[in-house]
Amino acid sequence: MEGSIRSRERISAIGAELGFKFDYFDEMRMYNTFKAHQLVNYAGDYDKSQDVSIKLFEAFFGQRQNISDIEILVKIADSVGLPDDNVRKVLEEESRAMAVRTRQRYWTDLRVSSVPTVVIRPSFAVSGAQGVDTYSKILLGAQRN
Repeated sequence: MEGSIRSRERISAIGAELGFKFDYFDEMRMYNTFKAHQLVNYAGDYDKSQDVSIKLFEAFFGQRQNISDIEILVKIADSVGLPDDNVRKVLEEESRAMAVRTRQRYWTDLRVSSVPTVVIRPSFAVSGAQGVDTYSKILLGAQRN
C-alpha cells in the first residue's frame, strides 16, 4: 500500500510539471480499455489518435470516467471532431478488434508489458513514468550510443 501511495504521489508530481492534475481516489478502479484502443485505432484514420488518447487519459485520470463505456467513448470522439456516423458502429461491432490485437502482439513481441513504456529503438525501452530530466538523460545517452 505504501508503495502504491508513493507511486501515485510521484506520478502526480510529474503530471503537475506537465500541467496535468491526476485525480486519484480510494475507490479508483481499472477498466477494460479494449474499446478505447479500438477508438484510438479508428481515430488514426483521421490523424486524431493522439487527440483521442489525451482525451481518454483526461477522462479516466482527471474526470473519473469509465472509459469502457461506449457513451463516454462516443462523447470523446465527438469532442475531437471525429465523424460520429461510424464511431458507435465501430465500437459496438468491434470492427477494429483485429487491428488492435495485431498491435498488441507487436508490442508484446517487443516485451512491452507496462504503461507507460517509451521505446527509443526496438532494443531500448524505458518503462514507468519518468520525469523530464530522466527522459532528457536517456535520450542524450541513446543518441551517443
